[in-house]
Amino acid sequence: MKKRRFRLKRFYVIFVGGCPGVYESWNDVWRYVKDYSKPVYKKFYSRRAAEEAFYSRSQSSYDPQKSFEWSHPRLKNK
Repeated sequence: MKKRRFRLKRFYVIFVGGCPGVYESWNDVWRYVKDYSKPVYKKFYSRRAAEEAFYSRSQSSYDPQKSFEWSHPRLKNK
């Protein structure tokens, strides 16, 4: 009888990269950080922890004096 391996679901957060956010697939993360200079990303084992880390970091780095612009073309304002 084969043993089944229980695999934990993983969530990834891109803090600095082509398209910051929370992702469930490493392939999606890799697509947005591979060509980016000095990307910042981290793996989490729960969606809640990933979202809390992403939102707490994005709120703490918010500066109303700076203008914000998405770095990924599909997210830029038209």
